[in-house]
Amino acid sequence: DRVVFQATAPTQGVVLRGGSAILARATPPEATGGQQAKAAGRAAGEPLTARGGDIEISANAVLLCPDCVINADGPTTSSGGSVVINNPETAIESQIAPPKVSYLDASDRLMARCGDSQGSDARAAGRFTVSDWPAIPFASDGSMLAFSPLGNWENFGIPKAARNSGESSDTYSLAMLAGDEALRTGRAAEASQEFQQARQTASAAGNVAAHADALRGLGVAEHAAGAYSESAGHLEAAVTSAQVAGDPAREAAALGALARVYSALGQSELAETSLSDAVDLSRANSFSTKREKKENAGAALSPDFTAALLNQLGGQRSAMGNSRGALAAFRQSAGVASQADDFLGVAQAATNAARAALAADEPKATPGSLARARQALAQAEASPRQRTALLIAFAQTESALAQQDPSSRRKALRAAHGDLIRADREAREQGDLRTASYAIGNLGALYHQEGGREQEALRLTRRAIFLADEARAGDLIARWYAQLGQINRQTGQVDLALTAYRRAVGLLERTRPEAPGDDGSSEAAFRQAVEPIYLALVDILLESSPQAESAPERQERLAEARNVIEQWKAAELRNYFQDRCAAEVESLSLESVDPGAAVVYPIALPDRLELLVSRQAGIERFSVPIPRTDLETQVAEFRSLLMKRSSREYKRPARQLYNSLVKPYLSLLKAEGIDTLIFVPSGSLRTIPMAALHDGEQFLLENYSLGITPSLNLLAPTRLDPRKADILLVGLSESVQGYPALPGVSEELASIEELYGGRILLNDNFDPQQLESELTDSPPGILHIASHAEFTGNPDTSFVLTHSDRLPMEKLSSLIRHGRYGDEPVELLILSACQTAIGDERAALGLAGVAVRAGARSAMGSLWSVSDDATSRLTLNFYRELGNAEASKARALQQAQLLLLADPSFEHPFYWAPFLLINNWL
Repeated sequence: DRVVFQATAPTQGVVLRGGSAILARATPPEATGGQQAKAAGRAAGEPLTARGGDIEISANAVLLCPDCVINADGPTTSSGGSVVINNPETAIESQIAPPKVSYLDASDRLMARCGDSQGSDARAAGRFTVSDWPAIPFASDGSMLAFSPLGNWENFGIPKAARNSGESSDTYSLAMLAGDEALRTGRAAEASQEFQQARQTASAAGNVAAHADALRGLGVAEHAAGAYSESAGHLEAAVTSAQVAGDPAREAAALGALARVYSALGQSELAETSLSDAVDLSRANSFSTKREKKENAGAALSPDFTAALLNQLGGQRSAMGNSRGALAAFRQSAGVASQADDFLGVAQAATNAARAALAADEPKATPGSLARARQALAQAEASPRQRTALLIAFAQTESALAQQDPSSRRKALRAAHGDLIRADREAREQGDLRTASYAIGNLGALYHQEGGREQEALRLTRRAIFLADEARAGDLIARWYAQLGQINRQTGQVDLALTAYRRAVGLLERTRPEAPGDDGSSEAAFRQAVEPIYLALVDILLESSPQAESAPERQERLAEARNVIEQWKAAELRNYFQDRCAAEVESLSLESVDPGAAVVYPIALPDRLELLVSRQAGIERFSVPIPRTDLETQVAEFRSLLMKRSSREYKRPARQLYNSLVKPYLSLLKAEGIDTLIFVPSGSLRTIPMAALHDGEQFLLENYSLGITPSLNLLAPTRLDPRKADILLVGLSESVQGYPALPGVSEELASIEELYGGRILLNDNFDPQQLESELTDSPPGILHIASHAEFTGNPDTSFVLTHSDRLPMEKLSSLIRHGRYGDEPVELLILSACQTAIGDERAALGLAGVAVRAGARSAMGSLWSVSDDATSRLTLNFYRELGNAEASKARALQQAQLLLLADPSFEHPFYWAPFLLINNWL
């Protein structure tokens, strides 16, 4: 079967425009491409035999757009057809080889625009629906194997013993079974409805045990749908119901499911505690052997369930960076599973232990754990999907071992090769194209790792893209395009690498697959599977910019790098808030905003620090040869020493960081008269105040107005005149809920009210209900909150303290952004007594993203709490300076900080440095 294009006149050619494709590929399991073809669209073949068709093009010219495709792949690595270009004047084959795969039609993955919905519908549209874009199964380069895929009862911890609720109602039983089936087939919304019906039936019958089971099912279904807060609420209720019923089996099951939700919410400590409690309950109420379990079915928890909980605990600890604790849990899990003759559990836990041993720097323990896992798998009653998942995990672990232990390299790579070949074969036999793609893609990575086999690696990676496309696995397509870019880059094919990386990032932007994995937080999944793709494209754009043929081309490449950074930052915020509408990008031209400002993007790469400095005259790149690990060490030391108010030790790391983050472009700032620096920090750089960087004689604050923003493209800059703004002033001066009094708050609010007027809610008048009423009835232009506030690294646990309760930051943001899509957003949000968890990058991101989340143009907050007196002085001086028509918000904060610096009582940067202006600095 063949597709033939024949030009009949000397001047004729073949032109593919706008994502067109010529396809003669086979669609598994039995198909042949090549029966039909259209030059302006796709060509697909009639199913005959399992091989790709041939494509022959004869023309005087063959022109391809960047997104166009010529594809003759088959369903196996050896069944592809040929592509022949009969063109005497143009060597086109080099253009065909890289994209030799169909272009993914992601239209059904695209989300509605956030502004298309109004009111509560717009908010609901922003929540992630995990079932619409599932997380990567098995293991995302380091995450641990779960005991079973999402959807069955065991996954969310309902052991068989706990299912015998005694509720005989047909309505209840049918609803529970239907919910289970819906979960297993990925229909989370339908599952929620079924479990809700079961819950109502059990509640009406007064059956507490059945009610606990239904609540658990409902919570898991909501977890699968991305409704994490709702899921946590129902699972916590399931725990309570199980306790009321005196049923440790159900309690342990609910705790295990709840731990997964806590993990997805970023509440790692709560997740670990819940799992530890579940393990203790399970151990205290389980039998020691499989025989005893059978003899006492329904009376207690089974040891294989205890093993599953221990395995989950190991995965949680691994996500938290506690490799040794994870290794201990995995080993215990394998031991318990072995006692119960649960060979599948042994295989999974031992595989995880092998990977954890590498992370714990115990590579010599890895081969033994892998051998145990292989032996157990041979005895296990595993499903085909479980078997292939383990084979791929074996291969990934062997590959990691080869990198970490050179003495094991040859043997480990050989074993990994065999595992992946077998996994691919078994997956294809089952028609599991996603798993086959995962196996073949990893095989391509393995060939690349071996060295000298780049062409094979490229072929296999393209094959993995083909299979992922057939499986509609867009997350894998992005991953394999990134791998294609990596291989091409290392073989010197920079342009081909750029094309591949651009496709990967483009797919991530169109589909936004920031769903969390089974174990560990969404942050871990983002760091492992999403962030590296953005950074790889930024890296190659920056590194290749000096080779640009002209200055305009160089500027284009640097501008593209900046845009990719902005996309990465927006993706990071969406992941943090678990809301795809949390970072809608607004186009911004810096040249039209502030000619006296420069925006600095520090990008910490493994081997160096890159600095992009964007200002009215263009973009410049500066490279600093400091490895990421060294930079992070300096940052941690600087943050720690700033807490020592009687010490000047901070100056050493302050100068080191100044030399890395500012000095490289200092002459450019002076030459162009720049007086304002806006940093777009990432990672650990968010945890430090740039104002306290020191050149050996002066702080950075003494020469420049400063601001930070999580993403420049999120801004909508305008000047603010406080005399024309409606101001709402709220705060606590009294000690409430165990927090110390803030006696300076009363005077602080009164002084601001005296300057510009405004409404005051103080102490018992400052409660959530009154605040909501004020924000809803008369949205202010400036909202000033002088109360304790904490950013914990998770938006669901970050809060502002009111007189009667802790107001979640998410609730506050929801109230503030009431006018986000209207004409009256809050111009300035001030949190004058807030703090972030020390050294917590995610907490600092929460502070930096608070204005974005709330829909406020600007925000001011602090990285840590300082004395009440210092805070009140700085805040009042900031407002006074803000009244100057010529002063920007950044300039007003600079002058307020300088006044504190000049006071001997507050000259240490501990007092004045933590205050940050976020987003709009004008």
